[in-house]
Formats: sequence, structure tokens, C-alpha cells
Amino acid sequence: MFTVFANFFIDTEERFLRMTDSYGSFSTVGAERWVVNARGAFAEDVHRYLSMRLGARYYPSTIESAGGWLQDSSMCALKIETAYVLCWLEDHICMCGSNTLSRIVNEMSRKKLMLLMYSFWQNGVARDRYRGVDFQKGDLLDFFIDDTLTNKIIQRNHGGSYLISLASIMSTELFRKVLSVDNENPHNWPKATPFVFEKDPSQVQWLPLVRAIPKFELFCSIDDDHGAPGTCLQARGLYPLRQSRHSYALQC
Repeated sequence: MFTVFANFFIDTEERFLRMTDSYGSFSTVGAERWVVNARGAFAEDVHRYLSMRLGARYYPSTIESAGGWLQDSSMCALKIETAYVLCWLEDHICMCGSNTLSRIVNEMSRKKLMLLMYSFWQNGVARDRYRGVDFQKGDLLDFFIDDTLTNKIIQRNHGGSYLISLASIMSTELFRKVLSVDNENPHNWPKATPFVFEKDPSQVQWLPLVRAIPKFELFCSIDDDHGAPGTCLQARGLYPLRQSRHSYALQC
């Protein structure tokens, strides 16, 4: 029913270790395929590690062109044949278990939902950002049509919310549509980074979206509090502090 997709840059042993921990946290999820483009000094280690565990379900590539992250990901996405995609970030750990995660995607499929941001729960702050919106209730998630009106309500709440985040489960149709647009980069992110994929609250041309909101924490970042101090795994004492936070976003 869905594919796990990643295009990540693994250039240190620490990033490789975090990737293996992240994989282990949802390795038995019911994904039909794992499509992974690995770059960096540890790319071969990534492919060796995952191919040994996933076998025929693993579709590896090592593409790093001048076209940048969007173009390279678009090429890899040709291997996706499922209706939904889980965009895997190697430094986020699944907190709900593989079976629950599979049920989340199943519910999205049944209700024909387009998008769910799965990480940065931040003790429920993620739901508070949608305060004032009229949800439809589901089993494991709630959902609503995110249009220009609801977007105004959401952005008035503390913190607001990005329209599209890479840390998402989304329809393959939407995923491919985002990948196909390479001329929207209001923050001038380098083309080689995945940040060019994301859409901020001002990019309302991407609305409407049929958006799902989880009722509990699905994933958590290892070292990024994302504006809510004390909420990442290291701050909560749930992941070893082998090195301090190092983000490529901070170097751009």
C-alpha cells in the first residue's frame, strides 16, 4: 500500500548510527518497497545495511547530480508504485510501533487523505497549532480540508504550521507534484538540500490539502526541539548524547 522513501546524506559514523536506529524503530512496518537514495561517505554502508535486511523490497540508488535534491528524488520516485509515500528522515525515531504506523497509512488510504506530518509532536503542540479548525474524527487521526480560510486560522495560532513538510506521509500524487516544481525556493535553500521540498504558510497555491492530524506521537527527532525546548529524544533522556546537534540547515 505504501513506500518508504529517503534521499539522505550520510557523511559521518554518527549519522549512520542514527539511521540504523531510526530504521530499527519501524523496520517491520508494512511497506511494499523501500526506495532509498544515499549520498555521502557512508552511502555504501547504508545500502549494504539495508539490503541485507530488506532483500527484494529494497530499491537502492546513489544519485547526486547538479540538478539538486528535487531532481534526484524525482528520478528515484519513478520506482514508487504505491498510492502513499512515507518520507523517511534518518534522525527521527518511530515512537508508536510499526503496526500502529501501518494502521495510520491504512486509515489515510480509506479516507483518501493527502498529507500527514508525522513528527515534532512536542507534547501535543503539533495539535494545538490547528486549534479552531473543525476536524472530522477518525480512529487514529483527525482530518480536515486545509484551504485558505483554515490556513488563516492555523497561522494565527502559536507557531503556525508549514503547509508541506518532508517529515510526512503523503499521497504519491502530491509527492510527485511537489518534486516536479523546482522554481519555488523563497528561503534560498541550496538545491542540494531537502529543504527545497517544503512549503511555508505563504505558499497558498498548494491549497487546498486534505490534511490528517495524528492523535498521539508517531515520530520524534533525536536532537531537534524545533522551537519547543525539552521535546527531542536527547532532551528527554531517551537517546544517547554522543555529539551535539549538527544540522546542515544551520550552515546554509
